[in-house]
Amino acid sequence: MVHGAVRPPLLDLANRDLVESHLFAVWLACTELPLNPSIAELLVLPEPKRPLKPEIREPMVRATVAAEARRRIQTVLEMLEGDLTPELAPWYVGRDAFSADVVERAFTRFGETFDRWRELFTAAEQQRDAAHRTESDYSAPLVEKKAAKGRYIQAIQQLDLLRQGASASSDFYTYRYLATEGFLPGYNFPRLPLRAYIPSTNDGRGRQTYLQRPRFLALSEFGPRSLVYHEGRAFRVVRAMLALNQQPGAAADVRLQTKKVRICKACGAGHWTDDTSMCVACGSPLADAEIINDTFRIENVDTRPAERITANDEERQRQGFELQTTFEWATREHAPDVRKGAMVDAAGQVARLVYGPGATITHLNKGLRRRADRTKLGYLMDPLSGYWQKNEDEGESGEAIDPTVAPRQRIVPSVHDRKNALLFQPNEALLTEPYESKVSQEALATLQHALLRGIGAVFQLEESEILAEPMPTRDARRGFLFYEATEGGAGVLTRLVSEPERLAEVAHEALAIMHFDLSGGLPEVATMLVDVPDAKCVAACYRCLMSYYNQPDHELLDRRNADARDLLLRLARTRLTRLEEPAAGPSQGPGAAPAGQVTTDGPAAAWLVYAGRRDLPPPDADGLLVDGRSVRLVWRTHYVAALLEPDATLSAALEAKGLSVIVVGTDESAWAASASALGKLLGRAV
Repeated sequence: MVHGAVRPPLLDLANRDLVESHLFAVWLACTELPLNPSIAELLVLPEPKRPLKPEIREPMVRATVAAEARRRIQTVLEMLEGDLTPELAPWYVGRDAFSADVVERAFTRFGETFDRWRELFTAAEQQRDAAHRTESDYSAPLVEKKAAKGRYIQAIQQLDLLRQGASASSDFYTYRYLATEGFLPGYNFPRLPLRAYIPSTNDGRGRQTYLQRPRFLALSEFGPRSLVYHEGRAFRVVRAMLALNQQPGAAADVRLQTKKVRICKACGAGHWTDDTSMCVACGSPLADAEIINDTFRIENVDTRPAERITANDEERQRQGFELQTTFEWATREHAPDVRKGAMVDAAGQVARLVYGPGATITHLNKGLRRRADRTKLGYLMDPLSGYWQKNEDEGESGEAIDPTVAPRQRIVPSVHDRKNALLFQPNEALLTEPYESKVSQEALATLQHALLRGIGAVFQLEESEILAEPMPTRDARRGFLFYEATEGGAGVLTRLVSEPERLAEVAHEALAIMHFDLSGGLPEVATMLVDVPDAKCVAACYRCLMSYYNQPDHELLDRRNADARDLLLRLARTRLTRLEEPAAGPSQGPGAAPAGQVTTDGPAAAWLVYAGRRDLPPPDADGLLVDGRSVRLVWRTHYVAALLEPDATLSAALEAKGLSVIVVGTDESAWAASASALGKLLGRAV
């Protein structure tokens, strides 16, 4: 900007969420309906479900509005035809069909956008009513009545705050709210934020408000019993506001509905169901996967003023939380929607890349880092009110505590979002079994943040636009997951797996950022790298590898690390090779037969012709080798194998590997039943 050259911002025009938010804006403009600045004026508040008012609904469902919206949306999509290709946007089904789909969903999506506001409003009402019941209970102790009075006043303040929104700076100003919820484009607002209610203070200096933070940041900043500093005052996060569908009822033995996740120790992918025994991302066995029970998604939290802050509070705040990240690739036509590549130089493969648009990334808060029992994960919560149980060393702070008595439930707080993501894994030759790396953690941490800085420099991105998480954990990283943090994404990660020399350029730029003199070109070996004359940097500094975003890794960063230098230098000479392999993973899954070994002829060939007529997907080309025997009909993505003839021994071996086995038979008259059974396992109705 100083030199007068400003590069246009990068946007991923093939990102479905980004495209749809703009098309929804076109649809909303076609309604020609000015929306009231206050959300409360758009909804029928006396009704339990708080639907849209008739005067809002009626113009939005007119046939003329739908027709005009389709016409305008088709015009916009024509401008994007060059970007919405089958390779970059497999979700795009064509201008006419997609425009009709957007218009059909627009009104429903508009109404659902206000669900989070409804949840906040209902939570405040429930707090108000519960406090009123306590105040009206003659048998309640005086101290409980006093605490209930404070909660009643705060609930009234929350309701007032939610009903306001006339100011454009308010978080609940209608158009700003629609942008934060992803219905409208909102590049200057955090998308789908997590909100913390900050009450007004008794001294009159603090005003009530809702603090907004991006979900991944808020998981730690608004963690259970953590301290939040706002306008010179400290507030403690005391409870999670339960959504309508999370309310367990009034029974004494109620429990919140939680989920279990199995995290692959090889790549860090998360599996939220028990229908697979091998990792869908890398093909590794899940027999020894890390299992995290009782995960629970947090949407909004409530705080109370912290009157006294002890030394333990400050120490806990400094120690922080143990956070872990996992991911799940998006699926399309019952298969992971990913693109794979390998970075290869003259000596062989250096690293493996897997890119997935719209991957679901989940952050988990496993507990305090300083907890004594590392096997206990999560926090104790009252499932009725959402109040967190106090930490053992917290002591009394004079704050109001909810008097509701209910059995505590242990939960692991989590948040998730959809992002364009790229999994970077060094060559398998650099990794040992079962899940350890020959390369030091210092080298992998240095490589991770060097590539981040290189990506930012090559594509001119801010540090907050592209982030990375170590995989599978920070303490045992074997790779890392890059993801585009801004709304819609910057569209740079897809270029790393589609442009053959782009990652090499990133590695070259990373070496330059690390103060190495490359004016004479790349040296032959890493030991020949020398610093530029004015480096004045030993291990790392804020001009090269260190930043605000990687403070937990500062002690590991070392640009002098021999392995990190060698990997970066090799990457700077690599070229991308596209991989078209089965979804089972880097080694084509456990027990994969050598390429070209399995042939399909005779009855198997006849069966495949019949299966093709029934619209069944073709099996993996390389088959599977089990106990020295070739299995020709295998679908690794779905963990299914088919046998032409019954074989109890082979079936048991396949089932031991986690595959479902279908016996097709050689009698063509019985193929209809076996095709139907196989279709169910493959997710096809035949």
